[in-house]
Amino acid sequence: MSNSGGVVTGTATFGNAQPPPPPTDPNGAYPPGLTADAMQAPAPANYIEGFVFTILGGTFDGSRAKLGVQSTEVFKAWCELQPEVWGNGPDGGAPYSCLPNWGFSSNGAACTSTNPQNSAQTIDYSCEKLGPCGPFGGTCQCTAASCTVPVATPSIPFDLVFSSTSLDGSIAGDLGDKNVHLKKAP
Repeated sequence: MSNSGGVVTGTATFGNAQPPPPPTDPNGAYPPGLTADAMQAPAPANYIEGFVFTILGGTFDGSRAKLGVQSTEVFKAWCELQPEVWGNGPDGGAPYSCLPNWGFSSNGAACTSTNPQNSAQTIDYSCEKLGPCGPFGGTCQCTAASCTVPVATPSIPFDLVFSSTSLDGSIAGDLGDKNVHLKKAP
């Protein structure tokens, strides 16, 4: 983290875990080991430990730091791997998603979507893909050409007071309200 003219920039990591490896499979669960209810996006506490987040909106007035991170940033590189974008609007256009709005079935290990207009067209994928790629409002934000995760607005804001050896304060948002004590690594 650095402070230049009252603006705080840098990165933030939660916990001591190693960062997840870069995503390689657009149809697999990411981060590795992630499990989620097929109809809900996973809770941030299930996937953020070890990931290196970009600090957003950071300010420092000499004694107080305010900054934040976007919990869904962990999915950004995975969303950008999506090989196909589907138009889910009534005319096949917007809104767009990385899964078609065809419904799905699950055998407990994987999900399958079948085109209701052409039953020979099916897509197989990890059910964990339903959360970030839900056809209407998933984590991945898609256009007609590609998907990504916007990283601009913090979903986990920090409000911290600086002392000579630490930052003390609170976080809120996606992880709930918590007191925090941060100290500089040796």
